[in-house]
Amino acid sequence: MNKYSGLELVYVAFGFEYLLMATHSAQTAKKHNPEITCTVVTNLPIKDGSSLYNFFDTIVCVDLENNKNRDIKTSVIDFVSKSNCAFIDCDVEILGDLLPVVKCLERYDIAAKLTSLPTRKDYEIDNHVHGSVFPQWNSGVIFFRKNNRIEHFFRDWKKFYDALGKRSDQPGFAKAIYENPDLRMLSLGCIWNTFEIDLQLLKKQKMLNECRIWHYRDPRHFPEVAIRIFGYFEEVKGAIDYKDKKVEDEIFTIYEKYKILTSFYYRNKILRSVYTFLRHLLEAMGVSFKGKLKRVRYKEGAKFKYLDR
Repeated sequence: MNKYSGLELVYVAFGFEYLLMATHSAQTAKKHNPEITCTVVTNLPIKDGSSLYNFFDTIVCVDLENNKNRDIKTSVIDFVSKSNCAFIDCDVEILGDLLPVVKCLERYDIAAKLTSLPTRKDYEIDNHVHGSVFPQWNSGVIFFRKNNRIEHFFRDWKKFYDALGKRSDQPGFAKAIYENPDLRMLSLGCIWNTFEIDLQLLKKQKMLNECRIWHYRDPRHFPEVAIRIFGYFEEVKGAIDYKDKKVEDEIFTIYEKYKILTSFYYRNKILRSVYTFLRHLLEAMGVSFKGKLKRVRYKEGAKFKYLDR
């Protein structure tokens, strides 16, 4: 058996931009980890036999509102078939071999990056014990091994996410870890989930090339990443089967956005600063632009409609 074939990556990609980023991420995963399995759960209708199957081994289409994406994330164990799995945020590039963490899943149930900084998010890990004074784990990259302990953990995560008002999944993630002391938890360092803030630390330690998972988070801050993402635009657009004008409008908005992010003047740091300053100034004066630079934030109740079949 190929050493990579036992790991399944799963993405939750609701909306066009997230599916676009997930496609790019899956390509980077397969480039550095041959034979790895990639699954995507999306609320966009995908054509049978589309080219997206070159990137994803399994595509699951769910008829859910856009703001239900975290309901799927906290239940992602229901959408995987292999024993060794990893939930991966869409805004991630896989830059190296994932095998070391996979090997650790032989002894651990779950692995995620430790976030030691205090949080302002209000939740308790026990009666009158506030979670803000204890570490959290980032839920954007989660390796796990399917077993009874993990199934119980995911049930708790979903329960706490619902109970905490569905504002953020991360406090519920931490609370579920604390509530399951038998869970064999492996805390990962920033090599396995590298944010922009981590780059200087890795550079100082002369370990920048050790970054395995680059969590860029927002492509508007990294035009070189935006160029790579935009390279899959036509392929992803052609894979969607829809009759909904909302989808068409979103695709157009994302196209206009990435045209800006990949342009010469935006890729130049000095010109980008001038452009963003003038844009903010004009927006404050009431001028609107076709391309929204920030990530699409879904409105309550928004929904993509499926084709009648």
